[in-house]
Amino acid sequence: MSNEPEASDNQDSLKQRIKKTFSDLPDMDESVEKIKKGLSKLGSIGKGTKQKFEDFTQSIIDALPIIEEAGFRSNRFIIGVSIPPNISIHFQKTKDVKDEDLERLKEQHKERKSVKLILNALATANRFQRKMNIRGMDFSEICLDITIPPKVSLKYLHKKVAESKNDLLDLADG
Repeated sequence: MSNEPEASDNQDSLKQRIKKTFSDLPDMDESVEKIKKGLSKLGSIGKGTKQKFEDFTQSIIDALPIIEEAGFRSNRFIIGVSIPPNISIHFQKTKDVKDEDLERLKEQHKERKSVKLILNALATANRFQRKMNIRGMDFSEICLDITIPPKVSLKYLHKKVAESKNDLLDLADG
């Protein structure tokens, strides 16, 4: 019976803490207004910002021939018009390139941020992929998502799917 007053005190204490927590929260109407203001600012992105994204996208496109020198061909190029905007590029490895050769290419094009960004991501993925051996799977491609935060994915296909894909490509080359 001695626990009953203690339990009651704990319940009262908990109720007081919950009440204080809710009283510390901002007014819901105020929060909604702040969200609306933020969204209206996002919706009114200026032409300068749009132009910067267009310029950056073009710099990525212009970098693709240099990336091919590094042994990676782009299979797919996807532009996501969103907030934040994003660019996804799927690369197929066409040849093995040594890390030193990638470093040389980065040095040759060090003034081009987009080239450096892509080469750094591909070099990291390339090193990781060399260490991977997934039984029954073949390495397929590297997907680079240029967004906030950037993301690199290694894609693998089941060997039978990869063989079927190669057979179809052989037929198309016919």
